[in-house]
Amino acid sequence: MIIVKSNCVVRIAEITVSSRGISAYNFLGIILFVDETAPIHKQSFIQHERIHSRQYLELLWIGFLLLYLILFIKEYFKFKDRKKAYYAIAFECEAYEYEAVPDYLSSRKLYAWKRWI
Repeated sequence: MIIVKSNCVVRIAEITVSSRGISAYNFLGIILFVDETAPIHKQSFIQHERIHSRQYLELLWIGFLLLYLILFIKEYFKFKDRKKAYYAIAFECEAYEYEAVPDYLSSRKLYAWKRWI
């Protein structure tokens, strides 16, 4: 996993997400920080992104991105609220539930995120 935190990345990301409350993107295993105050020192934050990296690998990157978008749209139609839709995405459910479990990835089963679909 690569962590990138630079003013250039922050400025580019700010343009794409404006003020949606997003502090980082995990893109192909590279974490791009949007918010300069993101808690990169917190183990749970890093663990959350590591879980997403594993999900990326399982679905060969493009599959993850497509399914993430489909799940977001599905949840958005259900809740009519971006924030609720985001938290209801299966990938996010898994990452948030296990971000505080340091050894989760060593015992994680393939496609564990399916549990939330």
